[in-house]
Amino acid sequence: MAGDDDEDDLREDCDALFGPGADDPINVDDDGPAVPACGGAPPPDGNSAKRSRPSTSPVWDDFEKLFKTTADGKTVRYGARCLHCSKIYSGFSSGGTGHLSRHIASCVKRREKLACLSLKSLLILMVVCVLGTTVLWLLVLNWLD
Repeated sequence: MAGDDDEDDLREDCDALFGPGADDPINVDDDGPAVPACGGAPPPDGNSAKRSRPSTSPVWDDFEKLFKTTADGKTVRYGARCLHCSKIYSGFSSGGTGHLSRHIASCVKRREKLACLSLKSLLILMVVCVLGTTVLWLLVLNWLD
């Protein structure tokens, strides 16, 4: 009986999953056109270098990126200098930023700066409140006269 055979079902399933040309032989000789893997576009101009992208981590707000030029003329990031205490850490673009964020959490100079800013902000707020209260009282007194 037609259709009872398991091989027929496998062929139908193969055609449904991979298309009707799935059983065609694959050319492995170098004389054929290059076909990119997984349907992706080939790199432009034969360049297989990774595409550069911006550093998006918020830790870079507290670090200066340090660059150097390699022998082949490429500029690569190799380090990161803390803007608060000037310590230099590894900052290769292929690495992560976990060590930088841990430093920021424990940087003594950064904490001192933040504490100083907090005190200045509090002092300014107190002065504004006192001046505002004084101005308000003067306005009330002028309104009553």
